[in-house]
Amino acid sequence: MKMTSVEKYSKNSSSAVAIPKCLLPSFNLYIDEERYSLINAINSTSYKLQQCGWYYADMTREKAKEILHDKPIGSFILRQSSEAIRNYTISVKTQYGAVVSIRIMSTYKSGRITFHLDCSRKITDRMLEEGCVVDLVQQLITTRTLNVYRFSDNKGHRNISLQLKKPVSLSPVSLKHLCRTQVHKYSQLTLSTPLSIDKLPIPLTLKGYLSDYTNFV
Repeated sequence: MKMTSVEKYSKNSSSAVAIPKCLLPSFNLYIDEERYSLINAINSTSYKLQQCGWYYADMTREKAKEILHDKPIGSFILRQSSEAIRNYTISVKTQYGAVVSIRIMSTYKSGRITFHLDCSRKITDRMLEEGCVVDLVQQLITTRTLNVYRFSDNKGHRNISLQLKKPVSLSPVSLKHLCRTQVHKYSQLTLSTPLSIDKLPIPLTLKGYLSDYTNFV
């Protein structure tokens, strides 16, 4: 059976989430507060990245284009940025068929690191931001204000709206994980009041599994 480009890539890549080398602490005794907060933010996000199934820890822009080439509009992957100073990049198939990569930047304020899409400084305060990269991607998928995010590509197309619809997984997700995401999707998008996992009439092991990953993407 012929493997897809995604399967070929996943066969040769590790499932571990790589933390960008520039973010790892040095052996100096002093680490400034902003750098320390950024390291903590990356560490707290790493488990979700391992669980989500659509984070590519080591991938080039060219490989992202190859994987997304024949995928539907709005398909995307999250990958580690090739630029040392940045953390992550979203590569997405646009309405014109091209694959565009958008950096995810980190901002430090009020003692906390948040992540947001790369933009000009004058509109940074108006961007969606989250303390976790997976949470940010979920917000970008579900928010009704996505149409305000527009950009141009290198082929001359301007005023392209950002449409994130469905991530491309490294490999087929397990039925267990799929059920977990569907529970969270129903709870967060359908019910007027989200479910309290602790109050569900299910075994403690299942409560723990649901609590380990609370996103529906």
